[in-house]
Amino acid sequence: MLQRIAGGLLLGVFAVLAACGGVPGSPEGTVKAFGSAMADNDVGFVWDALPEPYQDDVDQIIAEVAGKLDEQVYDKTFLVMGKLVDVLDDQSEYILHSQMAGGMGVDVEALEDDWDSVLEFVETFVESDISSLDGLADLDVGAFLDQTATQLMDQAERLATLDEQGRKQWEERVESLSKIEVEVVEESDGQATLEVKVPGQPSMRMELAEVDGRWVPRELADDWEQMVSGIKRELAQVDFAANKAQYMQILGALEGTLDTLAGAESQEEFDQALQSSIPLVMGSLLGGMSSPPDGSDSPFEYDLF
Repeated sequence: MLQRIAGGLLLGVFAVLAACGGVPGSPEGTVKAFGSAMADNDVGFVWDALPEPYQDDVDQIIAEVAGKLDEQVYDKTFLVMGKLVDVLDDQSEYILHSQMAGGMGVDVEALEDDWDSVLEFVETFVESDISSLDGLADLDVGAFLDQTATQLMDQAERLATLDEQGRKQWEERVESLSKIEVEVVEESDGQATLEVKVPGQPSMRMELAEVDGRWVPRELADDWEQMVSGIKRELAQVDFAANKAQYMQILGALEGTLDTLAGAESQEEFDQALQSSIPLVMGSLLGGMSSPPDGSDSPFEYDLF
């Protein structure tokens, strides 16, 4: 159920990302602004691209989600992620030269040069405004997208361009987004049909609708109220307390593993700790994700698509 809730939110936002992306008053200007902003990793304007009533709905849903979450589980989750950051930072040498990394065919030399980028990406999320339940409940979504999400995109770019192939693909992406061509096929009464051409891809038709001064995908405009009602209806049925013990069991296993890895003082100790922790963590995950005894749906079992 929770994945369907998250999936509905993500699909709604990503639908706007796919066709909107700015505050120009025209449909073609909106699509072009999207391309330019995404090319610059500027995620912040996405919030501005949403009609104000949609923003209110998203704020309400986030507040309701925060109200449903267990504070102890939430705090424990970010505590564990914080310990992960510490291990990634303090034990990087052991991680990069571990037997597991060798078995995965990791290019140690290349990754070692850019390990700080990996660390910064995780740190940015762990230290963001949503690192506490109060922060999530009072989240300024616009500021979060403008600051944290944009920073994550910048860091993702650095990770994606570590090698020549990655740099080439990212440059092609930026060039394509920067050179989007848009032609208005028809526009009347707050409805528009566009012909959109992205370099290197077949042209496509895009249907937009004007909502409260913003141009959004017509399908999104048609389905928004029903989607939001469905998310709120399903959210009302979520009972995180019923599965708190499973969550805490999983988090406890992960925390124990990270503590052991943090205490390793040699490559041999680290490899042994990593190897011995796998059965424990997997057992906790499999046990924690099993169906609750009452036969109700597990909050881990959702359909995103």
